[in-house]
Amino acid sequence: MTTIKDTPASISSIAPTSRYLRCCDREVHYVEWGDPGAPPVLMWHGLARTGRDFDELAIALAPTYHVICPDMIGRGLSQWSPLPDAEYCFGFYSQVAQALVLFGSRRHHNWGWARACGAVILFKAWI
Repeated sequence: MTTIKDTPASISSIAPTSRYLRCCDREVHYVEWGDPGAPPVLMWHGLARTGRDFDELAIALAPTYHVICPDMIGRGLSQWSPLPDAEYCFGFYSQVAQALVLFGSRRHHNWGWARACGAVILFKAWI
């Protein structure tokens, strides 16, 4: 695991910013790295994971990209669903993905694992 003590000074000074976005009537937590004016990369975690899984990769990408790592609903610091049967599914995840992508409102790169990427693929098929 990367730590500040074993990371070069130019990289260790890159710190994430923790934020919340209201989308689909839920509060979604995300961490962003790098310059918001840089090309965006949205990183999607898999089932039972969090956006913080990408910390080391985000540190490496932050000098070049604006990296956004959300916690999908029910994971990490994002709000848990009061309707799990209706909302912990690809259809709802794709709505959250759409809100996060539109939040960035420009061409971006997606990277991620499993279930969350499935939601992004569904969203992309709709546009």
